[in-house]
Amino acid sequence: MKSKIFKSVFMIAAVAFLAVGSSGAYLSDTVTVTGNSFTAGTWDNSNDKVVINEVYYDGTKEWIELYNSDDATIDIKGWSICDNTDSCGSLNPEQKTEIIPGEFVIVAHDAGDLNGWLINPLVDKIYYAGNKISFNDTGDAVILKDDNNSVVDQMSYGSDTTAFSPSCPLVADGHSLQRNPAGHDTGTKNDFFDQITPTPGA
Repeated sequence: MKSKIFKSVFMIAAVAFLAVGSSGAYLSDTVTVTGNSFTAGTWDNSNDKVVINEVYYDGTKEWIELYNSDDATIDIKGWSICDNTDSCGSLNPEQKTEIIPGEFVIVAHDAGDLNGWLINPLVDKIYYAGNKISFNDTGDAVILKDDNNSVVDQMSYGSDTTAFSPSCPLVADGHSLQRNPAGHDTGTKNDFFDQITPTPGA
């Protein structure tokens, strides 16, 4: 009797093992989603912790604030800022290329673009090389790429739907578009709000 019970248990276990084995589930890190099921998979997001945190696109003196929302220092050497026409400027840190956790940096074409703004002297400023990017006041995209030319982060506003559709609404002259809170990233226009008083580096 005991022998028969043991054989029955063994057969059930063997069938269960073969069923799981044939599905490949025990070797896979991906689950297919249907209905209310859950999807999990492998995703390389090693560079997406540096985000475009604030954008001032009004007029000719434009600047972009980057923020490291990760808990590790990230090196941005060789990265670039682009618009929706793929006009890009290579980030050209003169003394540092690393952004520590929770740090803001300001990106502009040159120091003249930051004249008149009250910026904490401890905030690093990075000027990009190449021709000046003129972000369109009626709609454009701001795209951050890494040294492999892969998109790390992007946002779009006004008539441009490169990053968001719908895009962030246009803001009045002198205003900026800013994430609230800093680093908040759901990949939609709702991450940004109309900042009446722009706060570069804060």
